[in-house]
Amino acid sequence: RMRVRLSLGCLAFWSMQSVHAQVDLSGSYSNSVDQEAQTAVEGPNFVDYAGIPITEQARASALNYTPETIDELQRQCHPYSLHYLMQAAWGFRMWPTVDPETGDTVAWNMTGAIDRHPTTIWMDGRSPPSPQALATPAGFTTGTWQGNTLVTTTRHMQDGLLTRNGIPVSDQETLTMFITRQGPLLLITAVIRDPVNLAAPYVLSTVFKADASRPMEFVLGATSPFTCMPGGT
Repeated sequence: RMRVRLSLGCLAFWSMQSVHAQVDLSGSYSNSVDQEAQTAVEGPNFVDYAGIPITEQARASALNYTPETIDELQRQCHPYSLHYLMQAAWGFRMWPTVDPETGDTVAWNMTGAIDRHPTTIWMDGRSPPSPQALATPAGFTTGTWQGNTLVTTTRHMQDGLLTRNGIPVSDQETLTMFITRQGPLLLITAVIRDPVNLAAPYVLSTVFKADASRPMEFVLGATSPFTCMPGGT
């Protein structure tokens, strides 16, 4: 009986710890672009794939990529996948969706930008969409707390670009993000796995800063992705 009481006591303690570990991530976050500034602003140099464990298939595809590709009318408003959050100069706003009866956080929401769709991080344990369902640039994301860190998993993304210099990513990509808030700073570490184009996991890391004084144009990237209008003649 004593062992049972101790076990129940430990379970209750860890349950309380889990509840208290759920940090408030709400806020507007800007990217100071002090890490990998060229990658975030101008984009990486063409044929510079250093540090990225690409397969030969991905290298061949990247070598055939040209900047004119995104000037094609049908591609001008095509957004990047969620991992682009780590590679762009834009920030984002984050807020919870709360169950009105229980007060539980059902999801965390992240705004999109001019070239990235909004993201919903489901916290209620819902099932992913069917493999036959339409994949999207934002994909389907679920999250769980591990201590003070929100760990998210994103699947069901469309194929697209891993980097702005043409390295491809397939619809088999899995993106894992570790989101940790320390005061005004939000550290996001992302691990990208793609069995088609990557020979090993690819890791990205960026620090964002909460700053409510910044205009939303700076945070979100000039405009909403839904107002994008292709230019052409």
